[in-house]
Amino acid sequence: MMLPSSLLVLLLLGGARGCGEVRVEPHTVLLGSPVTASCRVQQALCHGWHASSLGTSTAQTLGGGLEEGGIRLMWKLDNKTLPGTQYWSANGTVESNLTIARVSWTRAKLRCYLAGMGTGTKTETPQLIATADIQAGHLPSKPHNLTCMMNLREMSLTCRWDPGAESLLPTETILKSRKTCRVVTKAIQECRPLLPGENHCTLPHQHLQLYQDMEFWVWVRNPLGTAESEHLCLDPTDVAKLDAPTLMSVQPFQPNCVAVAWDVARSSAYIEQQCELRYRRDKELAWTLVSGIISSNQKVQHCGLLFGMPYRLQMRCRRRAFPSYWSEWSTEQGFTTHEKAPAGKLDAWWQVTPSGSRQRAKVQLLWKALAWQEANGRILGYWVALSPQQRGGVPTTVCNTTEMGCNFSVPPGVRSVYLAAYNAAGKGPPTEVIFLERRGQPLRGLWATPRDQHSLWVQWEAPAAPTNGYVLEWRNVPPAEPGGRLGWQVEHNHSATGALIQDGIEPFRRYNITVYPLYVDAVGVPRHTATYSQQKAPSCTPKLHLRSISKYQAELSWQPVPTELQNGFITNYTIFWASTSSNMSSAVVDSDVQAFTIRPLKPSTTYKVHIMASTVAGSTNGTILMLTTTALDITEIQFLLLCLSLIFVLLIVFTVCLQKNGRMKKQFWPRVPDPVNSSLGKWVPADLQQAARAYARPARRRSQELPSHLDDIPPTALRKEYANLPVIDKADDVVKRILSLEMAGQREKVKIKMEQLAEKVRRAPNDNGSYEVQVAHLTAKIRSYQEHLQKHPKDARNRRVMLMAIDQQQKMLKYLRHTRYDLFENTCKQLGIEYTFPQPYHRKVTRLWLVKKAFCLKVFEEVQKLKASERLKQRQETLNEKRLFLSKAGLVSSLLLEQEFIGDLQQLHSAARALF
Repeated sequence: MMLPSSLLVLLLLGGARGCGEVRVEPHTVLLGSPVTASCRVQQALCHGWHASSLGTSTAQTLGGGLEEGGIRLMWKLDNKTLPGTQYWSANGTVESNLTIARVSWTRAKLRCYLAGMGTGTKTETPQLIATADIQAGHLPSKPHNLTCMMNLREMSLTCRWDPGAESLLPTETILKSRKTCRVVTKAIQECRPLLPGENHCTLPHQHLQLYQDMEFWVWVRNPLGTAESEHLCLDPTDVAKLDAPTLMSVQPFQPNCVAVAWDVARSSAYIEQQCELRYRRDKELAWTLVSGIISSNQKVQHCGLLFGMPYRLQMRCRRRAFPSYWSEWSTEQGFTTHEKAPAGKLDAWWQVTPSGSRQRAKVQLLWKALAWQEANGRILGYWVALSPQQRGGVPTTVCNTTEMGCNFSVPPGVRSVYLAAYNAAGKGPPTEVIFLERRGQPLRGLWATPRDQHSLWVQWEAPAAPTNGYVLEWRNVPPAEPGGRLGWQVEHNHSATGALIQDGIEPFRRYNITVYPLYVDAVGVPRHTATYSQQKAPSCTPKLHLRSISKYQAELSWQPVPTELQNGFITNYTIFWASTSSNMSSAVVDSDVQAFTIRPLKPSTTYKVHIMASTVAGSTNGTILMLTTTALDITEIQFLLLCLSLIFVLLIVFTVCLQKNGRMKKQFWPRVPDPVNSSLGKWVPADLQQAARAYARPARRRSQELPSHLDDIPPTALRKEYANLPVIDKADDVVKRILSLEMAGQREKVKIKMEQLAEKVRRAPNDNGSYEVQVAHLTAKIRSYQEHLQKHPKDARNRRVMLMAIDQQQKMLKYLRHTRYDLFENTCKQLGIEYTFPQPYHRKVTRLWLVKKAFCLKVFEEVQKLKASERLKQRQETLNEKRLFLSKAGLVSSLLLEQEFIGDLQQLHSAARALF
């Protein structure tokens, strides 16, 4: 049967919460277990619901159809609708059952709703009947790792434990203790953590039994069950943690020993203790531990420290009889051991600037600081001296500094110096630095790779000859400071093929790295490479310059990005251009290219052009350059002007012809006398006329006078050497005419022209040697030579001089173009020079060319060896003759002769070493 619509209205108005209940079995379950629930609506609890409203008992499922006017129960788990089974009974009860096969959540709300249909077809809003909470989780985990520690100052015991896996349910944790381990008693003390989730608890002193074993364990409970840890049996005094001792004095004695005195804490003064100390050097993290210290008077001595080294020291203690927890470390206290003279030799490197045979050589000597094991204290300075010329003499000091390098000069022939470090205790053993010649074999290969932002790994291929080690140099390019700091290090392992450099390495900066192989009696020829520790996009891009533009193309140029702004190796440049009506176009060129021609372009169109510089780590775009192509080319413009000029001239001629018809007729068709009616035949005899015809010759045409670049110089101007004389104004006109350019030669006029052209490009009034002024002078000379060769084309000497001047002019213009492009453009414009860019030189490397080159180098080396042997032979003959002459003449003493002979032998020895 079904409920009437009046009952449903009452339920909607009064609410359905009092009409039924929901039962869940169980409310708390294990994750993955099933849950059953039932929802029941009773007639007695719902006002207005009469027994006559129900018929015989029926059972319908939620999926089955309900007849019109019935009601149904529905389930929701949080916001998800679940299906259930619905039953009707004759006693006025409607019940719905729900089974959830597997619970996969930890907490959810299960709701039961009453839904019904009225007399019409409109669905009513479901009404909530009851709600039940469902929890799911795990059984409580067994606590483990139970440890306890006693605080002597507060006389309390703190125990800690590991709670294990989370049960996902509300859990109660209790620390339980019993004052005896062997006898089970009911007197159990409980300690609960102050906050939920804490894994430790502190028992006060009234719950402790000192000097007697007690039993401790952790008990855990949640709605699914209980668990407890392993029982721990111990005496609270055995796990006591002492207070930290106090260092009374730390005094160094002897060169490498220290005496330490301390005082134990007042709370543990009655306990026999075992202590240990630890020490470390300043600015280091690693400690050195000294254990097993047992002293009744709280004093101990320790040796084996480094000389002159600052240290930091701490102490801690614990019970001796029953080892328990260590106390905290005491406050650090510092001390410094006594110093001793430095030990060990210094690593040194040098740069020798060669000079003449009789001049002093300049030396830059660099060295590394001694290791702290060898310094034996604070180094006060470094001493550099020359070896004494006589045995037992005093060395000559050339440098005494606190820096890591020194610049000085040495007399000719000196090949070594002595270097030593000293401190307050004395001077260390001197290191002999021998200036070896750089003539050994170089490395076969060298390359460098970044290790991280502040280090580089340098690897090389060893030479064929055995080495004693290697020296690595590196320098920032360009130097961050004036002069640039040179970094270097020595690799003593002769079999090494790589080294890590870290001193002064910064990211995004280029470093030039040089490696020298070291031999027994020489230093190898260096090998170079360049690298970055880290690269990124360039900081800037080149600025585009428009060289020329025409109807269909535009030529651009730029200067390379400065090295300090590259932030890496420039791999290529990309030029982008686009107009308002076309898509973006681009072209990629190599990093060594500095000019590019954009083609094809559209006439009379505006383009946006920019350049992008790229490295392996990124790219940077430059500013936009706006350019507009011309409507006509230069050739078209010239042709158009020529046509217009021709039309204008023809128009003028036609007009003149119309106005002067008679005169033009006389010009084109002059009146010629009739020879028949001429009276000339009557004046001259016939035989004389015949003779005159025989001697008649055609007249020569005068050569057309070519225009000269000197025509604009006024002839009345005075010569250059007389123009600024104060008495020239008092001279008469005849003298001025004699001293003017009218009477001067070609050379004087060229000088005046050179000054006129120089005035156009001169930077300052006293500028007489800049590249622009030199180009102006050469331009005047070149034009004079060109005019001369037009009149005398076979003058080969002046043609050669002109070509040399043109070559020199091109070189100066090329330098201006690369350094000051604005001055280059102004010079060409003022002097009327049409500069043409030279074609790049490319030579194809063929196998035949490589063979020829190797053969030429081999021939050159053999010739040099033959010449060296001949020079050595001649030097020996000259030396023998010199000795014979001096011995016969007796002009010098035997001591002078011996010293000079020794010097000549040293020169011969050096020449022989260079030869072989």
